Amino acid sequence: MLIITSLGIHSPESPPVSNLLLLGDIMSWYVLFVRNGCEDRVKSSLQRLFSGEMLRCVVPKKQISERRAGQYDLIERLLFPGYVFIQTQMNYSTYYILQKNPHVYRLLNYCSRKDLIYKHQAMNDLENSEEQYFKQIPEEEISPILGLLDHDDVAENSRVYFENSRMNVVSGPLTGKEELVTKVDKRKRRAKVSLQLLGGGRTIDLGIILLEPETNLVQE
Repeated sequence: MLIITSLGIHSPESPPVSNLLLLGDIMSWYVLFVRNGCEDRVKSSLQRLFSGEMLRCVVPKKQISERRAGQYDLIERLLFPGYVFIQTQMNYSTYYILQKNPHVYRLLNYCSRKDLIYKHQAMNDLENSEEQYFKQIPEEEISPILGLLDHDDVAENSRVYFENSRMNVVSGPLTGKEELVTKVDKRKRRAKVSLQLLGGGRTIDLGIILLEPETNLVQE
């Protein structure tokens, strides 16, 4: 098996280099569009192929309650089905390696009017055109998404209570993010959350645990 590091590709027989790029120094976030049901398989494949310092792979999930036989069971579901988030220093070489995975369809991209103007001005500049081709997720879009996840990349249930029809979050990923909630379904124990991703609006469902008014101050 070949291992990709900041200094190239090496085999298990050759020792990995120690002077690797630190994740986060010059890394950016991107989204892979993959075959439904293969998200975790793609993640495992990329983690085997790339060294941890060269690529971070996240498959966001959520913890929700589903009613079965009159009782609520906690289950995990994908937060963005068909999407795998990666943090890396993207270039053509890395892109071609990603595209070799049979379950990866493509790297999601979008161009705003500003991007198109810039790309037109830099058409003859190979370095700039390469940067524009691989459109990264802006920091203001990826931060709210990552902020919902725990260390296992799961958005757990938020414990909430209502006062005068206003939702208050006691604990969980929605703490301090009440402004993101657009609608609440108390019966299904779900909160609809509005996010931005690659220039477009996305609405996702997150799980909530309803607290009785007299217990709303109880902390975990």
